[in-house]
Amino acid sequence: MKESLKPHRDIYAEAQLKEIIGEIQALLHESKGDAVDELLKKAAQFIKSPDRVLDLEVIEHYEGWTDLDGLAGELTMEVPRLENISKEDFTEIVLWIRKAVENEQEMGDIRPDFLMDFYREFFALHFPDAGDGELLDEIFDGAPLEKLLGIAFPDS
Repeated sequence: MKESLKPHRDIYAEAQLKEIIGEIQALLHESKGDAVDELLKKAAQFIKSPDRVLDLEVIEHYEGWTDLDGLAGELTMEVPRLENISKEDFTEIVLWIRKAVENEQEMGDIRPDFLMDFYREFFALHFPDAGDGELLDEIFDGAPLEKLLGIAFPDS
């Protein structure tokens, strides 16, 4: 499968962001608003995901839905905007995801939650008419490839 179709992580950006979040968390207990604002600005340079923000509410409550590694991964995730996804590319993605979920595909440093977040964003970007999350849900539910192709490419 093409590298542009696979999720990838920016380990450096994640590490930097985790360090900044730790500094902010330490300062929250000391009421140093100006320093926190500066750190939030510094953190913004590492946030790649267009629909995600890092603010005090996120920092105070992220542990309710993920851990620090998951938060940093979500915020630094870059989903490529590709001009065209062919049916063959789509089929390779589906097979790759299914093998990864079944532990038949080496994912390296990609966590399962990162994989899901990446492809949820990827499908929303490249197949906007397929329904919010419907493609990914159908992939994980084991839908036949023909059904998935019909959702992704309804005019074919």
